[in-house]
Amino acid sequence: TGFKVAENNKRKAEAAMREIVAEWERSINAAKPTDNPPFRDCVNNLLDRMSLSLRPNTLASYRDITRIHIIPSLGEIGICDLTRHDLLCYFEEKLKSGQSVSSMKKHKVIIRGAIKDAIMNELIPSDITDCISLPKRKKYGGKSLNKSQIEVLFEKLSAQPEPARIVVTLALAYGLRRSEICGLRWDDVDFQNRKIHIQNTLVEYNGEYWEVAQTKTKASNRTICFVPGTEDYLFELLERQKQSGAYTGKVCAHPDGRFLRPE
Repeated sequence: TGFKVAENNKRKAEAAMREIVAEWERSINAAKPTDNPPFRDCVNNLLDRMSLSLRPNTLASYRDITRIHIIPSLGEIGICDLTRHDLLCYFEEKLKSGQSVSSMKKHKVIIRGAIKDAIMNELIPSDITDCISLPKRKKYGGKSLNKSQIEVLFEKLSAQPEPARIVVTLALAYGLRRSEICGLRWDDVDFQNRKIHIQNTLVEYNGEYWEVAQTKTKASNRTICFVPGTEDYLFELLERQKQSGAYTGKVCAHPDGRFLRPE
């Protein structure tokens, strides 16, 4: 409150405190949502809050889903008026229109998050998203190259210019995602201990690119040992970049120093 303790201003301080608390309560009450705000407000408030923790491209995709799908279908319904039947019809309609199960899981994250917030704000009593059951996603079946195919590929790669050679080498030898390949920095390559720390990514959405100091999932932040046969090549590539003047700190870059785009 600014009053000095030494001058025995306890009463004045307590009076000031009551004024401060009253003003705080007035501001909180003024900021409270209406009793039955439209669902679009609930979703947009959720996304604003999630913007502090989501990766930029993930947030952008959530906002697109909200703008293109959720708001046109459910946005004008009051949060207290939204029913399980509304949600069931929404998901059924989207699945019939060709939306993938993976995409619909993102829809569910947004809708469920907005409902959870409404429960915390005491606008609705229960979670109406418990009725949503999505079909199981078809399991992806990856295929790997055999030893002879790998030998042929490495032989062909030796004649390829950069960054094609390093990109395919990292994908083939270390199984890195595109975003991880484009985000890999020389600071992440530990020649002394013969390890690579995967912790940075380059992501793209709607033509914009973001350097992100994190991986797609927590488990993806990992340290991997050098694969035999790649250590000398990586060291030679680093030296070539430094000598050519195209060193940018990125493992994968065009000869003129331009960064490599994931797509």
